[in-house]
Amino acid sequence: MTINAFHLFPFLPAEIRHEVFFLATPHRIVHISQHHEDIDDFFERFDDLSPWQVKLDPSLAYLARNWRERILSYKDLWSQMKLDFYGFTTSRPVQRPWEPSQLTPEIPVPWLFEHHQVAYELLRKSYIYSKAPVPALLHTCVESRRVLINAGYQLAFASRNHGPRTWFNFKNDVLCLKYYGPRDNINLLDNGPWGTGNIDTQSLQQVRKLAIDIAPPLLISGYEYDTEDPALSTIRLLPRLEKIYVIEWDLSLFDDHLVRKSTRPSTPDAGTEREPVSYGREPWRFIPVEEVDSLLGLTVQYPYWRYGIGCMGYNARSLANFEGPTGEYFSHVREYTKNCIRLDMDSVAKEESVAPYQVPEVEFGHIFTEAGVRRLFNDRQEVWRQYNLSINGPKPINETKPINGTRPPLPRPVTPTDLYWQDDWDAFDEAHYSYHHVETHPADYLLRHRKVCQPRRELLTEP
Repeated sequence: MTINAFHLFPFLPAEIRHEVFFLATPHRIVHISQHHEDIDDFFERFDDLSPWQVKLDPSLAYLARNWRERILSYKDLWSQMKLDFYGFTTSRPVQRPWEPSQLTPEIPVPWLFEHHQVAYELLRKSYIYSKAPVPALLHTCVESRRVLINAGYQLAFASRNHGPRTWFNFKNDVLCLKYYGPRDNINLLDNGPWGTGNIDTQSLQQVRKLAIDIAPPLLISGYEYDTEDPALSTIRLLPRLEKIYVIEWDLSLFDDHLVRKSTRPSTPDAGTEREPVSYGREPWRFIPVEEVDSLLGLTVQYPYWRYGIGCMGYNARSLANFEGPTGEYFSHVREYTKNCIRLDMDSVAKEESVAPYQVPEVEFGHIFTEAGVRRLFNDRQEVWRQYNLSINGPKPINETKPINGTRPPLPRPVTPTDLYWQDDWDAFDEAHYSYHHVETHPADYLLRHRKVCQPRRELLTEP
């Protein structure tokens, strides 16, 4: 019979109960979002303030490695005369948010009134939140909540003027940063589109796992160290980072595709399954990128044709031109990216006379819900099967010769799956074998220059 409740759980030893709590709380990918004060509202509020009412947050000093050069580049930074110049003195010490130095220069408050955009970056009101599912056992009972909190779960990712709102475990969970850029934002604090400069520095210094969109130039062949690289500017703020998950495709790009292909109940109460994508609180999973992903755009068409894969290079040329052993391309890219990060860390350590950070591991892949991961996995297997049929497909029966007196097995009969992919693979054959076809698609270029590796048969996902 089906057991829906285990009434003896409270009588188990505490050690076993705690282990059950841990096993029932999977690691998560936690995507944080930010809400900022409207820039026009800020300007209106800021203009009504006096300089003595404006106080800079001391945590801005931690971000100085990103903003000091840009702040010092303003020629009018010290154009306003102080009262000392006119002979006024006071015994009261000057209140500063941090002790000025070469690495953390002073930002004069009166100067901000002449540069509203900079003031908006430093002083705007904002809060940070997440829609990631909160571990259920944090709200199940007093014991489970206490056990998880003792294991590391805490409210994290506050802003400079609002407290934390996101439950996070820095040992297990992955912080996910997607492209973000509020209107008229000059990205002064983090030099990037991910908004890390708005997160409290205490949280930033505890992050161990990061999922982030990283685009070129970090992955361009022949890359040279550039202090303005936005990805490196963000990584500098995370001294305990152990692993970076580079996002190639994500849930938002394939939302409509997956919803359309999902099974919908005929009535709202006809089934218990929710739409796997439209239900925004499903857990996210990371699946590593594979070579066969470059074929999806030419075969499955929608929606893969719209999105390239950055770590493979434009039109997959980096993958096609790779001269190393088969199956070693992504290892090469991971080491190449780690070397870029290492060069940046060594440069920062030398400039600031500090010990370099540990170079994090790097993995490239896609982020979906579990339903999306299964869809991508099935698409990969079907593309691989059709790829082999197109490249090494069976000859017609009348052209085959008996082997040891017997004919080779006949190709399997056409299935509904074959019919579903018929149009896509007719287009594939025409594109691949056409004499006058121009190599404009990643898959087309790749097929002409390199044999694609077989995708994994097991479904590997993280965290």
